[in-house]
Amino acid sequence: MSEGPKTEKGIKGIYCDTQNKSEDGAQYFLDFLGCVYTYEAKDQTKDFYLITRNFIKTEIPQKDQLEYLGKLNSFMDVSSVIIPQKFLELIPEKDKMRQKLEEIYNAENIENSFNKDLDLIKTKIKNIRYEFENGLIFSGDSQTLSESVEIVSEPDTTIIKIKSKIKDY
Repeated sequence: MSEGPKTEKGIKGIYCDTQNKSEDGAQYFLDFLGCVYTYEAKDQTKDFYLITRNFIKTEIPQKDQLEYLGKLNSFMDVSSVIIPQKFLELIPEKDKMRQKLEEIYNAENIENSFNKDLDLIKTKIKNIRYEFENGLIFSGDSQTLSESVEIVSEPDTTIIKIKSKIKDY
């Protein structure tokens, strides 16, 4: 049996149980041996994206949401490694929202950097969808929306300005 990697304090054992992620799975490894569940890149990517998107949709003023959703989707498209601090830098430093989102990342144990794996969120990144109280749904490609649509929110109305003409059929 392999001793595992050696450390200054002796031998460090590495165990892995990929049966499931339920609370009752592999209790022997978790309780007795002190192991932890792995946090795979696809899960980290999904958590980072959904936490950030939810924050934008609930904490950012509606008139600025499309801009920040566009920033988030562009950020997700740029590199193979996600560094949440780099996304935070897209929010003005004086903005309290930046600090609040950073606190959420810390509370949710979002790591400082991790490999990007979009498997679980491909469709969410590609499309943005808005649902209105009257039942209307407005959706489109995130890149096109961020470049061609302006959303203005007023107390009882949302005005959508589209930089295009209606297509002839």
